[in-house]
Amino acid sequence: MMRKELKNLSKKEFVQAINRLKAASDLREQVDELFHNSRENIENDFCNAAALQISHESLVVFLLKRIMNDKHEDIDYFIYELDYGRKYEDGMIKDRYGQNIDIHTPELLYDFILNNGVMSTREV
Repeated sequence: MMRKELKNLSKKEFVQAINRLKAASDLREQVDELFHNSRENIENDFCNAAALQISHESLVVFLLKRIMNDKHEDIDYFIYELDYGRKYEDGMIKDRYGQNIDIHTPELLYDFILNNGVMSTREV
């Protein structure tokens, strides 16, 4: 029995998935902040958005990495270290030749992954 290879997502599908993850993450942070700032909930430090929202973020990220064949965990880096690209600054990611790698958007990340790029240096 031959193993069927997974096909990459289209750029549009990839960007939509990343943007939905980003929106869910932002919503979770907003709800956490509302609970934290609520005088009625000051004594309830166990309140958080995770209790209100079922999140499958880790599963979605895992599947994106598998589908996109992201062997170097660039998707994890983009989402968790660069906060969906918001913390990206020019010069913090370079290729093995010292050239700047810009992945501050899901579109640029997609192109980078499809080109099988390997980031040689990362700084956060």
